[in-house]
Amino acid sequence: MLTLAERAIGEKLGVETRHTVWSKHLYELEGFKKILGPDLVDHLVRGVPVTDERMVDIPDISVEIRRKPPYAPLSNLTIRGLQHEGNILAMHYASNDGLIDFRFRLDFANERLNFDIFSDVGQRDVGTAESAEAIAECARFFKEYFGNGQLRIVNADTGELISRKDAFIPVNMYQDVDGSNAEIARWKQAAADRKARGARYAEEMARLSQLLLPILSLR
Repeated sequence: MLTLAERAIGEKLGVETRHTVWSKHLYELEGFKKILGPDLVDHLVRGVPVTDERMVDIPDISVEIRRKPPYAPLSNLTIRGLQHEGNILAMHYASNDGLIDFRFRLDFANERLNFDIFSDVGQRDVGTAESAEAIAECARFFKEYFGNGQLRIVNADTGELISRKDAFIPVNMYQDVDGSNAEIARWKQAAADRKARGARYAEEMARLSQLLLPILSLR
């Protein structure tokens, strides 16, 4: 009887139950709808171009996988670009150091947040220990997302959930766990090697400066 009552409430009265929200994936865009505001969302749902200038306060975000430790390079990402076409709003975020790019698309026609793990995360190795550490953490993100991870986007300042997706299910592919672990270890080792090299360079420069002090003092 309870199930029948819930169906009647959802189908006859139009009141959305938890099952209705889940079946429509409304939780994927719910937080972004609050950020963008009802007027702008109405334009996006109808696929109507926004002709006037609008100020929208878009918060920094952190990208998470449910029940996994946070990823430092995917935390505190700042909005860098927006592109609107029809019902789609493409969003481009980046880290403050410019090492990481993160992109996704809000599909207001189908109530979906579209994210491609293979093309929507950009990484830059600039030869520093910090960039190697960031790539190692991104490799962990790839591994844990590919392993049926549930993507979460939260407000970086408040921790409030903005969007979430159901568990990622690979299709016609499988995860090479050993290969993923080796990739993470390789970049962690690169970070350690670069730190050690930097420390040796600093020590050598300090030694040379001490040798030069008597010479400079004679001038």
